[in-house]
Amino acid sequence: MEYYYTDNNNQTIGPVSLDQLRSLCSSGALNASAMIAPVGSQQWSPIGTLIPTVAPAAPVAAPPATPIEPLALSSFITSLAGFVCCPIILPSIAGAVLGHLALSKFKKNPRLVGKGFAVAGLIIGYVGVVGWLLFWVFYGFMVLVAILSER
Repeated sequence: MEYYYTDNNNQTIGPVSLDQLRSLCSSGALNASAMIAPVGSQQWSPIGTLIPTVAPAAPVAAPPATPIEPLALSSFITSLAGFVCCPIILPSIAGAVLGHLALSKFKKNPRLVGKGFAVAGLIIGYVGVVGWLLFWVFYGFMVLVAILSER
């Protein structure tokens, strides 16, 4: 079967065979906007209906960059600072609280990014709080032993 086709300037050309149409498409001479009609017919249709590979695949758009949930990142950074470098318990407590607030946001909107930071902030915050509490219990016990040993 032979076909007429429209080129990029919308000029009717033909008749040509299906193999010739395929080679024109593969060479880039025809694009998805070209129209074809079988010889003896007035029914024009896009060339992609006859040769599906001509229709350009829709470009896959990268998903938009989503910033990390600020509360989750704050939880992680604050907890880590409280655990590593601050000689007080407050950053660890703040990190745990921020982690809980961030996780409540993730429950409301599961499309948010950074849940791992919130969970890590919670864990590190609680470990920091427990560590500081154990330190003060141990320190208090040592002070009590020192006082009792002086008597």
